[in-house]
Amino acid sequence: HMQGDMRGVSTLLLFLSLLSPSASFSPSSPHLVSTSQRSSSALHFSGLSVQGAFGRRASNARINMQQGDMQKTLDVFTSYLSSLARPTSGTFVIGYKAQPDLDYKNPTMELPVREFSETLPSVKPKKPLELYEFEACPFCRKVREAISMLDLDVMIYPCPRDGERFRPKVVDMGGKAQFPYLVDPNTDFKAYESDKIIKYLVQTYGDGIIPLPLTLGPLTTVSASIPSLLRSGRGRQADKSSAPQPELPLRLWSFESSPYCRIVRERLCELEVPYQLFTVARGSRKREELKEIAGKVQVPYLVDPNTGKSMFESSSILDYLDETYGKGYAPKVEEKVEEVSPRASEFNVVPEDPEPVKVDAEILEDSEEI
Repeated sequence: HMQGDMRGVSTLLLFLSLLSPSASFSPSSPHLVSTSQRSSSALHFSGLSVQGAFGRRASNARINMQQGDMQKTLDVFTSYLSSLARPTSGTFVIGYKAQPDLDYKNPTMELPVREFSETLPSVKPKKPLELYEFEACPFCRKVREAISMLDLDVMIYPCPRDGERFRPKVVDMGGKAQFPYLVDPNTDFKAYESDKIIKYLVQTYGDGIIPLPLTLGPLTTVSASIPSLLRSGRGRQADKSSAPQPELPLRLWSFESSPYCRIVRERLCELEVPYQLFTVARGSRKREELKEIAGKVQVPYLVDPNTGKSMFESSSILDYLDETYGKGYAPKVEEKVEEVSPRASEFNVVPEDPEPVKVDAEILEDSEEI
């Protein structure tokens, strides 16, 4: 039986050798010998080779997908840990209070509970404040927390390291590349130093009392530095892209301690994309405005007036930012209309008076009902 099997294998190999011009068959040794110095080590069955190639590609795709999912999970996990380092700062507005109200439906919880601030003044700045900062900076984080607790809207101009869009402007205005740097067009206030900025904001747009989490000196600075360590410097370095700066700033609804909003702000910072920040901490009046605009209260919520796109979900926003303003950006190629030479026009001859096409049709009477 074994000799018969070997003869069958030899016959099969001889048949395959006739199909392959690059292989020869040696009768003394029932093996295929490649004439191209065994460039492929042996004659492979084409079906198996293709099947193996597709299998390897599918396996690699699965591995890449799993690695991407793990990276996203780790991203959200470390962002949650970062929020725990500053659990209340930037989560609630100053003077936050919640009380039952049967005639009111909370836009966030869909419950008869009214959330509001007892101390924040109703007057807000007419023009949005301008903040030059970068996401990973602990001192910038303190200022953003104060802005979130004061329920203010600001224009964010990201200034990551090696950034070329807004860092030079800060040097021109203040004389040095130090962050945060705040500009209030309503009062002409301009200043560096986070503590100085926070004091100004609370006195101008708050009740004059700085929230406790921002008054602990070195302890505040150390705890504000923990998110930068956990996030491995995300939002610190500029990610150079060939995409042009958007003509209009993007709009982001967010609050400082949200782990999902943090991930989006980091990417906006790395891409140096300016955006108007609408803070919607717990107790913010703008939560009701967000529900009117977007249909529900969920953050982050991004609107790009340059493309007309709007979206929830941090993962969707990140993909959109990378495709539109990041390394996935692909400039549109303008179609070039080439002039037709006189010689080429000879081959496109159109009859001057083409014969009309006759169509037999029945004319129906006009009717209002169709």
